Amino acid sequence: MKFKLTCNSCEHVMDLEGTIHVDRFKCVKCGADIELREGRMEEGVRIAGKYQTLYKTNDDGYSSTYICKDLNNDDLKLLRIYDKTLTNLISNPKEFIELVGAVSFMAGENHMLIIDTGLSDKYLYQVMPFRKLESIEQLVDYGYIWASDQALDLIYELVKSLEEGVKNISNGHFNLNPNNIFISSKGKVRYQGFGVAPQLMSEKSFAKSEVHFFDVYYLSPELARGKDYPTQASDIYSLGMILYYMIVGTTPCVSSDGEGVDYNNLVFPQSVETELDQGFLKIFKSITENDPENRPQSFKEFRQQLEIYFSAKNHQNLNQMEGEKTDLYKKDLYNKKVINLLNPLGDFKSKNLNAPMSANTVRRRMATQTALDIPIDLSEKLNDKKRVKRRRIKAHVSPTKIERVNGRVQNQASEKSREPLFIGMFIVLAISLTYLVFTNMPEEKQVAPLIVENEKKLVIEENQNEELDEIINSSKKQPEFTLNKKFYLIEIRKAEPDFVKLDKQLLQDLGQANQKQKVELKKIAKEINKAKLAEQRRIIINLKSEVGTAVFNREYNEALEIYTNYEGPFAQETLKIREELLIELKNKIKQKELIDKHKQDLAKSLIEVDLREKLNVIVENLFAKEHKLASAGMKELLPLHDSVDLLSFSKLVEKSSIETINTEIITTLATQDNVQISVNFNGSDFNASIISCDLDNLTVEVNLNHSKGVIKKTYSIEELKGEELQKWIAYGDDESTKAFLTTIFYVYRDDLISADKSLESYRKSYGDILSLELKDRLVNLANEEMERLFEMYDYPYLSKETKSLVSDDLIAFSHQLRQLFKLYSKRVDFKGGNDYYVSLLNQFNELTETGVSEGVFINNSHSNLYFNKQLSEKYNTVRVLPGDYVGDLKIEGRKVNLIGTKNVTIKGNLIVASSNVQIKNIILIGRVLIYDKGSDVNITNCMIKGPLISRKEGDNINIFNSILSGISGAKNKNIYVKNSILKKPVYDLRYVINGNADYEFENCIIYSSDALIQFNRESKKGDYKNCLLYAPGSISAGHKGATYSLEEADGKVGNFYKCILAKPKFKKASKGDFTLLELSAGYLKGSDKKSIGVRMNEDLDLR
Repeated sequence: MKFKLTCNSCEHVMDLEGTIHVDRFKCVKCGADIELREGRMEEGVRIAGKYQTLYKTNDDGYSSTYICKDLNNDDLKLLRIYDKTLTNLISNPKEFIELVGAVSFMAGENHMLIIDTGLSDKYLYQVMPFRKLESIEQLVDYGYIWASDQALDLIYELVKSLEEGVKNISNGHFNLNPNNIFISSKGKVRYQGFGVAPQLMSEKSFAKSEVHFFDVYYLSPELARGKDYPTQASDIYSLGMILYYMIVGTTPCVSSDGEGVDYNNLVFPQSVETELDQGFLKIFKSITENDPENRPQSFKEFRQQLEIYFSAKNHQNLNQMEGEKTDLYKKDLYNKKVINLLNPLGDFKSKNLNAPMSANTVRRRMATQTALDIPIDLSEKLNDKKRVKRRRIKAHVSPTKIERVNGRVQNQASEKSREPLFIGMFIVLAISLTYLVFTNMPEEKQVAPLIVENEKKLVIEENQNEELDEIINSSKKQPEFTLNKKFYLIEIRKAEPDFVKLDKQLLQDLGQANQKQKVELKKIAKEINKAKLAEQRRIIINLKSEVGTAVFNREYNEALEIYTNYEGPFAQETLKIREELLIELKNKIKQKELIDKHKQDLAKSLIEVDLREKLNVIVENLFAKEHKLASAGMKELLPLHDSVDLLSFSKLVEKSSIETINTEIITTLATQDNVQISVNFNGSDFNASIISCDLDNLTVEVNLNHSKGVIKKTYSIEELKGEELQKWIAYGDDESTKAFLTTIFYVYRDDLISADKSLESYRKSYGDILSLELKDRLVNLANEEMERLFEMYDYPYLSKETKSLVSDDLIAFSHQLRQLFKLYSKRVDFKGGNDYYVSLLNQFNELTETGVSEGVFINNSHSNLYFNKQLSEKYNTVRVLPGDYVGDLKIEGRKVNLIGTKNVTIKGNLIVASSNVQIKNIILIGRVLIYDKGSDVNITNCMIKGPLISRKEGDNINIFNSILSGISGAKNKNIYVKNSILKKPVYDLRYVINGNADYEFENCIIYSSDALIQFNRESKKGDYKNCLLYAPGSISAGHKGATYSLEEADGKVGNFYKCILAKPKFKKASKGDFTLLELSAGYLKGSDKKSIGVRMNEDLDLR
C-alpha cells in the first residue's frame, strides 16, 4: 500500500510504499524524527476505493482523522481510520463499526454524525461531514486555557448531548478525553466515540493485548481499577478531569513520579484557584469524587446542578470561540491540498440523513456485545503503567485565556495595530516588542521527565505592562551588567536544551554579577541542574524505547548494544543507571529466550502431537484393511508436514494394498527358477515345484509329488500358506520395508501373531505407532477369543467362582485354554492378569481323572480327510472341539473313541465300520449307520436328528442317555437302550422301533404320532422296563395291518414291565430341556427311582 508521510517540522511530504516496521522515521529533508505507530494509516492512501486521504487533522493514539476527498463527487469529508492493530483484536469488525455509525445518530446533537462506515484492508473507517475542528488537546497544546465560565459552557453542551445519548442507547461513552472533544470554526462543541468503549471492553482479545485505547488520566477510579461496569457517574468524573485540564492546562491526577495516576493529587494551582468562585469549586468537587456514589448519578442530575449555578450567577450560555484558533488550517500543506476543494456553498447539511438502525436495535446489539462486569484482563490492562503516554505536566508560561468576549476570542499572537513611535524611542521599543513576542510565544512541547518533584514552576508572573516599563527604565540607566534571566528560562524550557551553552553563560554571568544577581544565578543553577536530570531521564526513556523496539523485534544483541555503546550527551552521568538497566535487560532477554524456546518446543510438540494423531488414524485404517482410506489420509497429511520420514512412510503405505503385495509375490515367483513350496492336498501337506504363474488371476501351477505320482494342480494365492509366500514379499528390498509389507500381508490374512512377529524387524520411522496399534488389536483379539472360549463352555469368566465340568468337557476346555494362553501370553496381558489363567490351568490338571487319554484334538479348521484319517487309526481317542463339522465321518479304526464336548455339531452321517467303538457328546444332524463289523458300539450323551440303523453283522449296540429319531436293528443283533428318548423318525423309517433285533429298553421315553413298534412274524419280543410310552392310536402295528394296544401287545409284541402309557410332559422342549415335569407321568418312576428319560445338566447338555 502506498502512502504519504508528512514531517511536522518542515512539512516535507515523502511518498512511501509497503509497511514500515519501525516506530520512528527520519525526515529526508530536515532529519527530524517522525514518530510512527504500528498499524496506523498515513496520508495519501485510498480507502475502500472511494475516499482519498489528503490532510491529517487529529491523532488520538489509536486512530487518525483526515480531511479526505470523496472520489464519487469530489466533496470533502472527514475520515477517521482506526489502527489495524485495533481491528485485529475485534471479533466482528464489520458489526462493530456499523454499530458505532448507528450510535452517532442517537448520541445527541453535539456528537459528530457518521454517514458511512466500512472495513478496508483490515482498517476500520468512519466518514463524517467536513468541518474545521480542533480538539481540546490541540488547543491546550497550542497555548490556550479556558476561563471557568466558558469551560462550564462547553461541559454543559456535552452533558446535554450525553444525556440524550444515554436515553436512546442505555449505555455511556466511557472514554471521554481531550482528544475526542472538538470546537468547530463556528464555535460549536463536537465530540465523537460514543459506542466504541463498551464494545471494546467486551472483547477478550483486546483485554489481553498491549494495545491501549483508554486515557487513564481521564478515567474514573472504578473503571480504571476494574471494580464495576461503568455508569453515567463514570463519564461525569471524566468531564471533571477535562474541566480541570481546560482551566489549568496540565494533565490531572499525575503522580509525583510523573508516570502513574494519583487520584488524590487533584489540586488547582493557587493562581488559578483564586479566580474560581465557591459555586464552581462545589460543583467541581462533587463531580470528581473518587467514590462514584458521591457523584451525580446521572447526566440529568449534573445538568440541573449546572443550570442552578448558571441561574444564580445570571449566566447566559454562549458558543465557544469561532475561527481558526491554531495553525492547523494555516499550514502550506493544508493550503496546497485542501483549500481549492472547499465547497463555497458552506458546510454539510445533515437534516435528510436517517439512522441506519432503530434505537431498539442499537440497544439490543449493545446489550449483547457488552459484558455486565469488566473482565480481569481488562482491569489489569487499565492498571498497566505503560497504558498511557499522553500527559502534560507543565502549563504554558503565558497561556491565552479563552474568555467571554462576544463569543469570540482572538489569539494574543494575532495581528494588532501598532502606531509609529518617536524615532528616539525606536531602539527601546524594538527591545520591548521582542520581549513581548518571546513572552507570548506558545510553549514548545516538552518530553515528560521520569520524575517530577514538587516545586514552584518557573513562570513569569509580573504584569506585562510593568515588565515593559522596567525594561525601558533599565535601558535608560545602562547598568554595567544586566542579568538576562529570559535567556536561561527559554533555553531551559526547550525540548533539548544546550547545556554547554547554559553552563558557559552561567560561568560568564557569575563573573560579572553583583551579590543580588548571584543569588538569582544560584537559583537558575538549580533549575539548570534539574533540567539536566530531566534530560538524563529523557535520554534513559529514549534508550528504553529503542531497547523495547529491539526486544520486540527479537534483536537482543542490538538491544544490549544500545545501553553499552551509548556515547551521546550525559553518557558518563547515565552510566550507572544504564549498567543497572543492562543487568535487568539481560535477565529479561534470558527469560524471553526461555519463553520463546518453550513456545517453540510447545509448537513443535503440538505439531508432532497433531501429526501422530493423524498417523494413528492412518495406521488404524491400514490394520482395518481400509487401504484406500489410509492412502487418502496420507496424501492429505504430506503437504502439511515437510518431513523425510513422513515421505518415506507414505511410500510404504502406497505399496501396502493386498493387491499390490500379492501381485509382487506372483511377479517375484515368476522370475525365480526351481521354486519349491509346501501345499495342502486332501488334508495333507506335500512339496511342490512351481511350473508357471498367472499374473492376471494371481494363481500358480505346480507339480505335486504324491505317492501315486506327480500331480499337476493350480492354486490361487489365497490357497497357499502365508509362511511360504512371505519370503517373496519385498524381495531384494531392505529389512524394514520387507517387515512392514509382511506385517500388512499377515493382517490381511487375519494372522496377527505372525504380523506381530514380522513387525519386530521394522526399524524405520513411526514403528511405535504401528506397534501400539497392532498390540491393541492383539490384546482385543486375545481377550475376545478368551471370553468366547469361556462362554462356549458356560464357565464363569474372570470370576473367583468355579464350576463343575464332566471329565470330557474339562479335558477339552483345559486343552483349548492352554493353547490359547500359550499363543498370546508372551505378547499380551489378558484381562484379569495372566496369573489367573495359570492358576486355573493348574486347578484343571488336578481335577482331570488320572489315566484318561487326551488323544488327538480336532477343531473345525481341520479338513474331513484329516478327520477321517484319525478315525481310521486303531486304539485312537479323537476329541472333537466345539464347532460345526460338515460331511460324513467314517470310523474304521478298532477301539476308537470319538468324544465330543459342548457345542459339537456334525452335519452329516456317522458311519461305524469297526468294533469296540465309543461315541460320546455329539450332536449329529444325520444318521448313525452301523455297517458290517460294527459291533460293541457304545453311544452316550448324543443328540441324533436322524435314525440309528444297524446292518446285518452289527451286534451289541448300547445307547445311553441319548435322543434319537427311530431305530432299526438287523436280525439276531442285541441293542440295549437306557435312559434315552426315541421319537418318530423324520426320514428312512416309518415307526420308532423297527427290525428284528433283540431290543431291550430301560427307563426310556418312546413316543410318536403314529404306532411305536413295528412287529411281524420275524420280529422278536422286546423287553420294555419302566418305560413311558405314548401313541394316540395303537402301540404296535403287526402283519397285515394288525394293531395292538398296550394290553394286547404285552406278552405278544414284547414284555412290558412297569411301563406307563401316557403323553410325556417335558419342562421346555423348545429350549432343549427334555427332562420331565414333576406333574408328568414317568416322573421319578424309573428303575433307579429317578425320572424316566434323559439326564441333562444345568447347561441343558446331555450329561
